Amino acid sequence: MTIETGDWVTRIQQAIDNSHFFLAYDISKEALEKQPENLIIHLMGILALVQAGATLQAKKSLKSIINQLEPFKPQQQTSAISWPKLLRGKADKQRSQQRHQVLHLLGDIYFRIWQHHAEDEHLQLSHGYYSELFKLNRSPESGINAALLSRFLNQTDTADQLATEVIGQTSSASEDNFKPLAIAAEAHLLLGKSEQAETLFSKAANSSDVHYSLLVNQLKRLQLIQQQGIDIADGISTVIKPPTVVIFAGHPLDKAGHEPCFPAELEERVKQDIHNQLDTLNADIGYCAAGAGSDILFIEAMLERNAEVHIALPCNHDDYIRERVAYAGSDWEQRCRNALQQATSVRYTTEEHYLGHDNLFRFNNVLIEGLARIQSELLLTDPHLLVVWDALAQQHAGGGSDFMNQWADIKTLHIIHLDELREQLSITKQAAANPATITEQPLTNKVEPERVVKAMLFLDIVGFSKLTEETLPQLWHFLERINEQSQINDENTSIDLVESWGDALYIAASSARSILKIA
Repeated sequence: MTIETGDWVTRIQQAIDNSHFFLAYDISKEALEKQPENLIIHLMGILALVQAGATLQAKKSLKSIINQLEPFKPQQQTSAISWPKLLRGKADKQRSQQRHQVLHLLGDIYFRIWQHHAEDEHLQLSHGYYSELFKLNRSPESGINAALLSRFLNQTDTADQLATEVIGQTSSASEDNFKPLAIAAEAHLLLGKSEQAETLFSKAANSSDVHYSLLVNQLKRLQLIQQQGIDIADGISTVIKPPTVVIFAGHPLDKAGHEPCFPAELEERVKQDIHNQLDTLNADIGYCAAGAGSDILFIEAMLERNAEVHIALPCNHDDYIRERVAYAGSDWEQRCRNALQQATSVRYTTEEHYLGHDNLFRFNNVLIEGLARIQSELLLTDPHLLVVWDALAQQHAGGGSDFMNQWADIKTLHIIHLDELREQLSITKQAAANPATITEQPLTNKVEPERVVKAMLFLDIVGFSKLTEETLPQLWHFLERINEQSQINDENTSIDLVESWGDALYIAASSARSILKIA
């Protein structure tokens, strides 16, 4: 089946809108394998790189295709733009739309590169593209961008004129649509009308089409506007704010015959407490595993909120179901499979078998926290940790203790106490879990040796194929010294293994920090 250009563009844009910038770039690469000459897809991939912070790679990619389209400069006229073959010829509706897309993407790319590197050349290029686009389409979006950049370039009169025109264009816009409200609010900010801007931003934040990606992009723009010396009212920051990211971990449902910690009788109370916590936090994005009990209750609660849920599993899917879900009964198995199917994403720390190695569950929690923190950083926020917890109960591998033992910010730690819930339902330590709904499963026999967590570094020697035979002994001598660890091992860098094959080096260490130092 052939995928149309519009479908590729939609997929890339959806990934960008959800702040999944590297995914957007990967989709663009896949699309370019099918449509290598598509300039718009090229530019969308570059925009994704810039938004991910990979500006050097983005600039390199942009340089490789920019000869298809000369950078527009403010003093040039439209006729000076050298359009690629795709966009040349009669300006019919389709070509006109493509030209507008190209100008918008180039304006956005150079604007974001300028945000990273603060070089006037990029700001001027972005201003030129947006100004040209506004001449062609007279849209409020291109108008506010041209106005904003005019102000940044100290072209105050032009900025005020454009902002006034934008306000006129958006005066009859829907009161329930984020973009026109936010555009009008920015225009009022440029004209020094803070009170009107705050009112419009408040309406935008409560519009029916609001999404956290819109709020984050707007927050970034407001921060930039403030950095350029334009006053932002304090009230605006209370309505335009980043989404809430929640890392979740909790006790699994009890196994038959075990001392009660999370018996089946507590399910509804735990479920309600999770809902209450998510409502209080206004949770938008969640990261977790998918074990029977707390994990699945969290996933179901997030799905009911229409929030994003990202699940990480430590091993082969079937092994995970057998070890952490099946013991609780067929109903929990089905609920787990439903959760995995409806989640925003499902990742596997490894797709290999469990083999009885609990370290996989602990490493899975490292992955969950890392993914959540990376996403939070892109969204200008910090993650919260929500734990279903019993301090006196035996802690299972991959449980909440993995997070709590190193969680530094007490303000973002939220605990649902199982012992308090048991006390409320008068469930004593002598009470047994219901054997009719929970069945014991045999544990997987452990396969030796034990899995351990290591950081690994693979290196190739640049230019190896160009070395002559008389230089090879020097290389071998150097690699011997590497193997002896005399060059890189010190008291602050613990190296476990160094091997070399031809022009390649393989190094293993106990921590990622050690590997980064070696690299």
